[in-house]
Amino acid sequence: MKWLAQRIWHGWFFLLTLVDVLIMSPFLAMTIWNKKLFTAFHWFSGVWGFILGYGTGFHTKVIRNYQGELPHPGIICANHSSFLDIILCFQVFRKPFVFVGKKELGKIPVFGYFYKRAALLVDRSSPESRRQVVLKAKEKLQENISICIYPEGGIPRVPTRLAPFKTGAFRIASELNVPIIPVTFADNKRKFPAYKMKGSPGRVRVIIHPAEYPDLSQKNPVEELKTRVYNIINQSLIEHGCE
Repeated sequence: MKWLAQRIWHGWFFLLTLVDVLIMSPFLAMTIWNKKLFTAFHWFSGVWGFILGYGTGFHTKVIRNYQGELPHPGIICANHSSFLDIILCFQVFRKPFVFVGKKELGKIPVFGYFYKRAALLVDRSSPESRRQVVLKAKEKLQENISICIYPEGGIPRVPTRLAPFKTGAFRIASELNVPIIPVTFADNKRKFPAYKMKGSPGRVRVIIHPAEYPDLSQKNPVEELKTRVYNIINQSLIEHGCE
């Protein structure tokens, strides 16, 4: 019975994803084509995230390990293990940002139509595609729009707490001297894993850490920043009981 219940619940999740996008699509379509309306587009995307998250039984608990306001724009870097990661980013970060995501997401019916216009899509097998995304990310930051990158380079298929990080986010941060905002999704892998029909509704914790700035006095500031952020997220996963 548990096996059947989980599949019904997963089916409901993806059905609500489609229905939610269809309901929100008129509002998203009205705001997606005009750069001046991107803040409104982001707000409607947040509404989509709240409906989908809470509509499938997830309760978001945000743990803020910082004082004052987060710097904006910045580069949001989080561990990646679930489709919930995208939903929770929209829920938690209310100032405009764009994702850097794999091009395959742009092929999802309806959702992909909006995603590929609100994200920087990259073909990770193409050096030229990766180079163009870095250039576009710099443009967005200069337009006062944050960037959200999952530095593992996708959802790892092998069992691991945290896969090694790619350097792109940290190279951009070092070149433009903008902060990295480390984020830990403590429960998404257990509550809604990417490659298994398992999981359950309930609390999902989002830990937002203090911003980390590049230390340009280092011999290799990109690698130093990457290691620093990796250790922050990895240690947070260990502290919150993530395997």
